[in-house]
Amino acid sequence: MITDTQKKLLEEFNRQFNEAGYETRFKDDGELYMLQAAIQGLGEAEDGVALMELCFVPIDDEGEEDIGDVILFQIYTTFLPPIPEKKAKSILVGLNEMNMDCLLGAYGIFSEENQVYHRYLTVLNSPDFEQLKGEVGPALNFILSMVYDDFDRIRKLCR
Repeated sequence: MITDTQKKLLEEFNRQFNEAGYETRFKDDGELYMLQAAIQGLGEAEDGVALMELCFVPIDDEGEEDIGDVILFQIYTTFLPPIPEKKAKSILVGLNEMNMDCLLGAYGIFSEENQVYHRYLTVLNSPDFEQLKGEVGPALNFILSMVYDDFDRIRKLCR
């Protein structure tokens, strides 16, 4: 269940995405409440597209030790279009090489849809809005920049 503070943070990022010209929407499937943003204009040709999804990940701590006020936050970016299935192994090798230089998160292949993704998951320690914004905001900006910078390399791998 998402808290009011967590929802406020996603609404703040929504505002920032909209100011930057990205199309956004909120998706609520009852288990996850997420912000989705269409990141367009990627790559040198500025024609690349990715879907970035931001959400707080619920922790199922039933039967576990008390884990306190730990909060998980995920930024998941899926690159479009799907990759050729026959190239998946060679693309994965290239993505693994990219991961050696990737400072935040990791690249992989979402096998159900044959899409390249980047996933960043972090542990947050505060329910306070300003602290959450201060922890997640810089990571989001860094990952957005990384997605722009790495897009042509990913595109080349997928050809």
